[in-house]
Amino acid sequence: MPVNNLEKIERAQRGYENTGACLEDEFVGHINRQNYNELAYNFLNADEIERINKIQNPDDKFSGILKIKDRAQKYFEDTLDVIDRNKYINYENSMKLVERCQIGNPEKPNKFFSRALYNYIKERFDDQYILKFFTAAGGSHLDIKHGVDCFF
Repeated sequence: MPVNNLEKIERAQRGYENTGACLEDEFVGHINRQNYNELAYNFLNADEIERINKIQNPDDKFSGILKIKDRAQKYFEDTLDVIDRNKYINYENSMKLVERCQIGNPEKPNKFFSRALYNYIKERFDDQYILKFFTAAGGSHLDIKHGVDCFF
């Protein structure tokens, strides 16, 4: 079955995206995606969540919370949804969310590249500061919208 040029381009693009994600994970790791998705959804829908929390009837409140949880799971099923839905989280708030979703200890990165970079920078400051390494890779707004894979 012949493959048209558009299909070839789309396959190559998917392969490139997958390779990029694999390299990011290999070098800097990734965030706890489930935790990030929940925090980001809560951030983006804070007004609705606040409204539901004010409901007095426990059954209605519980029903509202379940609806939010269901929508939150569907909301971030695909990384591209973050871009397509045009839901924006600014740089500062993106950093705060990412910091709360780290896997492992930011003062002891577990990936070889991250650990080597961390140690190199830490040596330059002679323990004058507490240094922490954060990864934003893995589908965060900081990664996708702001182009940041990691930061100190």
